[in-house]
Amino acid sequence: MAATTIAATVLWLKNRRSGSILLAVTTFGGVILMWALKLLFRRQRPEPFFGIVGPRNYSFPSGYALVAFCFYGALASIITIEQLGRRTRVVVWIAAAFMVLSIGVSRIYLGVHYPSDVAAGYLTAFVWMTGVFLVHRWFHERNTKVS
Repeated sequence: MAATTIAATVLWLKNRRSGSILLAVTTFGGVILMWALKLLFRRQRPEPFFGIVGPRNYSFPSGYALVAFCFYGALASIITIEQLGRRTRVVVWIAAAFMVLSIGVSRIYLGVHYPSDVAAGYLTAFVWMTGVFLVHRWFHERNTKVS
């Protein structure tokens, strides 16, 4: 949440207000969606590995996977929309994918989520982001049309 706030603020201060709002809506909306789904499904967590104390909330979907996908995916989209060179765009997307996958794998490795929790987090984030970006594009196209 702190990273989203910082990144959205930096975008806002750099007069990239559309990107700032897009990042905030995508990430904070993903958090709200995650909590709603956890309360809907109420799936108990697996027993954590390594003797760690696991989180006390529900397991499905993985909030870390969902929110990481929303944050890094939106941030990579906003950064690469600048039409940077192909190599730079590839590096940005690889870095974003690495972060998202690392977070999901770590949740399974620690035993605080089932693989299906992480997969559901990724799928939910993908669907949410697609919807947010389609609405964003529609508003952008609607507001830039010349009458």
